[in-house]
Amino acid sequence: MTAIPASLFVQFIQQGLEKGLINDITKTLDGQYYCNEQYLEKSISQLVEKHGKSVYVCLPSSILTNKRYAGKIDVEKLAEHLCIEQYNVKRAIQQISADKRWTVCDDLIVTQNCVDNIKRDLESRINESGSLSIIAQTQQMKLPYSLLKSVLDDIITVDGQYSRYSQIPDVVFVKTYIDSCKNKMISALESYEEPYPMFKLQKSQDIQEDMFYLLLEQIVKDEGFDLGSLRGKRSRAVFEPSSFKERQLSLIKSIFESNDCISYNTIENLYTFASPADLIADSYDKSSFLSLNSCFIKTTVKDAAKSTIESISEYCDVNDLLPAILTFEDVNKVIDTILSEIGGKNNSTKLIDLDGGYVVNADYVQKLITGSDNYLRNLSRTLKQKLSKNYASNSINLGDNDIIKAFECLGCPRNIAERLLPFSRNAMLMQFSDILQTPFIETEAIISGDEWILEQKTRELKKLESLRQSIYFNNQAKALFQDDAVQKSLEKYILKNQCTEFLFHLVIFLVLDQSYNKAEVSQSTSLCIKLEDIENQSIVDAKQQKCVISYFIRENDHKYDNTFVIEIEGLLKKKKLDQFITSILVKDRQHLFSNQLPLSSDQIKKTANDITNKQLYQQLQHLPVSTMTVPQMLHLVSLLIFQTVFQLPLYVTGKFVPVILDEIRPHLSSEEQTLLDTVHLSIINDQREEHVQDYERLHSLGMKYKLV
Repeated sequence: MTAIPASLFVQFIQQGLEKGLINDITKTLDGQYYCNEQYLEKSISQLVEKHGKSVYVCLPSSILTNKRYAGKIDVEKLAEHLCIEQYNVKRAIQQISADKRWTVCDDLIVTQNCVDNIKRDLESRINESGSLSIIAQTQQMKLPYSLLKSVLDDIITVDGQYSRYSQIPDVVFVKTYIDSCKNKMISALESYEEPYPMFKLQKSQDIQEDMFYLLLEQIVKDEGFDLGSLRGKRSRAVFEPSSFKERQLSLIKSIFESNDCISYNTIENLYTFASPADLIADSYDKSSFLSLNSCFIKTTVKDAAKSTIESISEYCDVNDLLPAILTFEDVNKVIDTILSEIGGKNNSTKLIDLDGGYVVNADYVQKLITGSDNYLRNLSRTLKQKLSKNYASNSINLGDNDIIKAFECLGCPRNIAERLLPFSRNAMLMQFSDILQTPFIETEAIISGDEWILEQKTRELKKLESLRQSIYFNNQAKALFQDDAVQKSLEKYILKNQCTEFLFHLVIFLVLDQSYNKAEVSQSTSLCIKLEDIENQSIVDAKQQKCVISYFIRENDHKYDNTFVIEIEGLLKKKKLDQFITSILVKDRQHLFSNQLPLSSDQIKKTANDITNKQLYQQLQHLPVSTMTVPQMLHLVSLLIFQTVFQLPLYVTGKFVPVILDEIRPHLSSEEQTLLDTVHLSIINDQREEHVQDYERLHSLGMKYKLV
């Protein structure tokens, strides 16, 4: 038989296919072969069954990660092996899979044997870890998600020990594992006494995150669960133990009960899971507390303050009646509430709410306005004198500070007087305007007939005259000392002590000179000392004297002309001693010493010498000789000798005795020098008991230096 050429055979087959005479024939992609359906089904079946040579062995899950499963192959590899289109392979598989019990999934053909192997593998993994994530297994086993899900669905359906939650359908777990996780979580929750973040518990329990929060929600929602409550969701959730809430609420109530008030911040710091308003409202009757801007107070606190405010005749600082933690806004709210309640009673007493927590009786305000008449008249007189006779009434104005000082003269505290301005300004302006229209006899100075005023002025003027001479002659004596350090020390002493004392007595003299009577001095708001201090001349300390001077300048009462006080204080601060002596003491610009001789006259120098020598001599004469009095004795003797030698009085303290001895030593006999040095060293070395006879000789020496 003659063989048919290949090309002719191909034409026959192609024409048969086109005319429908030949069916179920598939041409390979290389065009070399034609395959019928039986051949394709047989070849595909053999390839699927024989693909992969490994035999399934049950191994731990840690080893199964890269395992290959026998009996699985995909459509692409079959088409490539048979050299035909993939749709032809898929058509053939549809015919085979029903008989062969194959599983086709995403172009992957898996035999039933392979499915059984995968099923056993998954069961092993679930039992080992307690739970299994399908997505994780898809990545590890390199198998389609739908295949693994289908296998696990069969496992869950057949075996009742496996289950999963609809909230996390990707995870399959063993029921005993869930029970174990819940028990571990409950045990941990039981141990907490303070709020605890759940993300920390999740990390410590090593439970998959979604599973953890699902189980946590189930535990907390269980009717029998009474360990506490959950605040927030998932990773932000915080577990609050029931014991913590009870303990904190008890502490909050204890603070509120003991202090009659509690701030919002305190409540929030002690318990953060509810608003302060809700906590207090749930624990107390609505009428038993008052809610303010920053805290709660007991109604009893408000009622006690109300009782005090209702009975005030002058003013009241409500801040002192309420707990210290209240802010200004809180105090104002309490005052508004109290005044509203008092006003609702049709009470005849009218109260005024001032800023800063003060309440004042309206009658007291009127009393201050009426009582200020005398102060306003004095102020009017003083201002007219300053502006001379050519003043116009409309050029004199009453300032707020004048009103404040008028009220202060009547005993009203400054902080109250300042707050009364809006309620009293118009009335005070009208009253002052009426006073300005009232004529009075003008004088250049205030002439007082009050005996007390005259007595104190005379005494203060004598003190000023004495200090004037002391400062002047001390400054001259300063030049006699050869040592520059001694001169500077003496100048500092004059400025700090004597000049300050002069200025202090000048302040007292000015107040007395410009006052009518003792009562007016006592009401002066420019003095910070009592009348007894003036009468007894008890202010002798330099620091106290400086305080009086500073207060007088700061208050700046219009009643007193403080021009010279300010000028002198400026000179002392700048340490201008020579300028102070020339301008204030010698030229006497304030005209205090117009009846006195000039300081440079020989007569005043002689008089000062005589008076000083007499005072020193009398003190020494009456001073008993003893170890206790010897420092004072040496001080008096050294001053007497200095005055005799230099014919100049010296007014210094005992600390200058060593430099005085150095200055007078050249003018003494050797015997006198030795005596003074011996006495001085005995004081320094504390050897006084051995030199009592020397002290008697020192006393005798001093008595010889009386001026004739």
